[in-house]
Amino acid sequence: MKKSLLIIVQFILGITVFCQDKELPANSLQDIKEYITFLASDSLKGRFPGSPGDKAAAEYIRDHFRDAGLTLLYKNGFQYFEVTAGITSGKNNSLSFNGYNALFDKEFRPMNFTSNATVEAPVVFAGYGFQIETDSVKWNDYKYIDVTGKWVIILRGSPETGKDRNIFEQDKDEKTKALIAKDKGAAGVMFVSGLKTKEKEELMPLRFDQSKATAGLPVISITRSLSDKLMKKAPGKKNIEFLENSMIFGKQPASFDAHVIMKACTEVLPVKATTENVVALLNTEDREPGTDSEYIIVGAHFDHLGMGGKYSNSRKPDTVAVHNGADDNASGVAGVMELAKKIASLDSILPPAKRNIIFVAFSSEELGLLGSKHFIANPPVDKNKIRVMINFDMLGRYRPEEKPLLISGTGTAAEFDSILTSANKHYNLPLKFSPGGQEGSDQAAFFSENIPVLFFNTGMHEQYHTPEDDVDLINFEGETEVLNYAATVLIKLLYGNHMLSFQESGEKHQSSGGRFKVTLGIMPDYSSDNVNGLKVDDVRKGGTADKAGIKKGDIIISINGKSISNIYDYMNRLKILEPGNPAKVDLMRNGEKVTVDVQL
Repeated sequence: MKKSLLIIVQFILGITVFCQDKELPANSLQDIKEYITFLASDSLKGRFPGSPGDKAAAEYIRDHFRDAGLTLLYKNGFQYFEVTAGITSGKNNSLSFNGYNALFDKEFRPMNFTSNATVEAPVVFAGYGFQIETDSVKWNDYKYIDVTGKWVIILRGSPETGKDRNIFEQDKDEKTKALIAKDKGAAGVMFVSGLKTKEKEELMPLRFDQSKATAGLPVISITRSLSDKLMKKAPGKKNIEFLENSMIFGKQPASFDAHVIMKACTEVLPVKATTENVVALLNTEDREPGTDSEYIIVGAHFDHLGMGGKYSNSRKPDTVAVHNGADDNASGVAGVMELAKKIASLDSILPPAKRNIIFVAFSSEELGLLGSKHFIANPPVDKNKIRVMINFDMLGRYRPEEKPLLISGTGTAAEFDSILTSANKHYNLPLKFSPGGQEGSDQAAFFSENIPVLFFNTGMHEQYHTPEDDVDLINFEGETEVLNYAATVLIKLLYGNHMLSFQESGEKHQSSGGRFKVTLGIMPDYSSDNVNGLKVDDVRKGGTADKAGIKKGDIIISINGKSISNIYDYMNRLKILEPGNPAKVDLMRNGEKVTVDVQL
């Protein structure tokens, strides 16, 4: 493996072996184009986790790693794990009252966040299901009615019109309304669309919203005609059209007992799928990796949104079509594949390196970083020996004359600024550094484990998460420039004497933007199954939760006595908290209940 010191020094400083013209070897651009063209082809149908397109992409990447001479890890290069890829209605869905049996999928349908249950109880109508007390809005649909142990019919949307259009914005979603009904003691909730509801479909579609959280009570979508039948015996023979108009124009709640007992059963089942990370090792130490080995992780996610549609995170949710994801993130995977091939091909002229490289193509990033979280929870090597993680997500739109290359995580190790700057002296690329390590992609899973991270990205664009993110919009020359520079950074990390000691930089949780007045400073675990509460994935050092003694792994079960079963409950509880006030947070820690006082 050893060559003259001069060649090595030249290589480490500028990779002049293949960077004299700021390009990889001539076939590299063509290789990158070939990788992206395959991964973003219509035949893979958007690479949704667990789909045939997902499998085809994984095999393509695995075969590339093997042919490049890398050592395949786990099961022939695949690290398998299970995801919830969708939901479906079970066989046990029924609704009946006064001898009438409603038609499943015609008159009623369980909603995606329903709990599975059978409930026989009286029916009441509770307007829009609001309980609002603010300076601008006072509206309480529960003021004059007791819903304890009852089915509650609630109108979707709000009575907003004209200039009042936004005053109900944070209170009108169905999950918020179901939580209020549950807090009031309701046994179940039925949502009905008024004539002025913006949604075209009377029955809400049963579509997976990438969450496993349920409402904690049965939740059903019903038609207006079924709702009118349920309210037939109510005083005044009320119907949905009349009630909706009276609330919109009268600006007053309308709640009453429907004088009917209804029995309903709900059953929604998860659709499980097996997907895989693709993992391979490049041994640059010239010896068998052992206890003294150190590792660099180079990764990118290869999954995307499949065929899109509602609740898929598509920015065109009404369009069902192949979401090819050429930039997001076939371009990033192509970068991993190209670097794996090029660094491996240089093995014969390089001396033994200080570290080895593990190349990873992650699945299920779009479902909540599930692949990278599974990888770091079940790593192929000692996690404490991972010195740095480099992530590529959306490398395909780099045009240096228009915008800089974005590199996040630069504050997660003190040495990064000098490494990144010195590597750029041979390229003079316009760069923009961001110190935080979160940034909403796979490096966040490593950052939360106190591992330094770098995240390369060429920026957002109009085609992001739409069917228009296609190969013909990729700037292959620009991506080649990015990868030339990234290769130099990688070589410096391979051969440098940098310890890369982790340092906090930015919060380890996603910002909730302007929606909440307060935040606890935690990163919620969105992916845990069978957790009755909200599991804390990480705690920001020095943040509100950290000061109160909340720890990673704790399960938040209530705030100020209000129960929390899932992420939706947690977010809705946060909405009503005020800065400067104390709050009591109940936790489950190692099977025991713990209560902490939090100063907001």
